[in-house]
Amino acid sequence: EVHDIAASLERTGLKALGFDTINIDAGSLDRDRTTGRLVASSRFPSGLRNLSDWLHGAGFHFGAYNDISGHTCGNGPAAGSLGHYEADAVTFAHEWQVDYLKVDFCGVEMPGTPPENCTGVVGRSCGTVPVESAGQYAHWSALSTALNKTGRPIYLDLCPHAIADGV
Repeated sequence: EVHDIAASLERTGLKALGFDTINIDAGSLDRDRTTGRLVASSRFPSGLRNLSDWLHGAGFHFGAYNDISGHTCGNGPAAGSLGHYEADAVTFAHEWQVDYLKVDFCGVEMPGTPPENCTGVVGRSCGTVPVESAGQYAHWSALSTALNKTGRPIYLDLCPHAIADGV
């Protein structure tokens, strides 16, 4: 449990040494995006804003997780941000008060159709994210731009799982 991790960091003195960010990873989001918004997993019944507020109140930074494709890695998978970069940036920045965001790339495509009103990647279809690194750049850039537009400083940690172009 996140509260236990925070208590351990305090008790061992690691928080005082700068280990003050607690990150949640794959499994923290739900597959459901019927409202068009990201939804926290049932593992967080009080919601991610409640968790964020508690961590901030205890002097920690809150780290969240997502994916630039249509689904996240393992333990789910859950809904990714593909086609929803701007809306998800607002969710992370303002609704959940995220300080650190790890973003994976764990899937070229999922069965089904691309998101409706697919926006955020100029000049590219956002039905899929290419596995080549140069092709992913537009997606990483669109997410980064969307996060910057929120006005909240968020440390963005990219985990591309890409292949080098020309290989």
